[in-house]
Amino acid sequence: MQLEDGRFLMSAERYDKLLQEHTKEELDSWKIVRVSEDFRVIALGIPVPKYKGNPLDPPLRSRFQARDIYYLPFKDQLELLYTAGPNVAAERVSQLLSLATTLCSQESSTLGLPDFPVDNLVAALHVLNTFPMLSSQQLVQRLYPYKSILGKDGHTAVETVLSRFELLDGRRQAAPSNVVSVSTSNEREGHADVTVQTADKEITFQVLYQDNVD
Repeated sequence: MQLEDGRFLMSAERYDKLLQEHTKEELDSWKIVRVSEDFRVIALGIPVPKYKGNPLDPPLRSRFQARDIYYLPFKDQLELLYTAGPNVAAERVSQLLSLATTLCSQESSTLGLPDFPVDNLVAALHVLNTFPMLSSQQLVQRLYPYKSILGKDGHTAVETVLSRFELLDGRRQAAPSNVVSVSTSNEREGHADVTVQTADKEITFQVLYQDNVD
């Protein structure tokens, strides 16, 4: 493997064979680096096609073992989301997951719609668990900013799916915008208590924080 700084990573077996004919100083001058016998390369990738990009050349591709990691089955994903948002109505959780699943379908891909980030639903349920009055439509827009990345036809297609799963609720309570207070949490080390105002109600939740270090 060639590194950007000019060094070349070589397998321990090949390096040791070269070392029988050359000195370590020579190999160092050639910028050859011996790697551990346990050295492995793990690469994250997406299939091309359906996604845009360049597939690996066959000689390089043959050096990898591939594993296709797909989304959890609907039922398992639903149970995970129920755990993440115990205060959120089960019907609403199911509607959000159904929306995400639909936007990852072949039919949606044919319409030119990008895949929905299903993995981010857990974080979204944490937000809804704290602020159950929030609009699902606004939450979806944060995860899947279709109004910014798609044209008119794309807007229509996405909002048709939102309507199908009764998620066109943009007129519900807007996200809280007034921060009342922020203080170090007495309950959890490394966390801060944040209190925000939403309508006529104050809600306190905890966030991670890190002290500034010079």
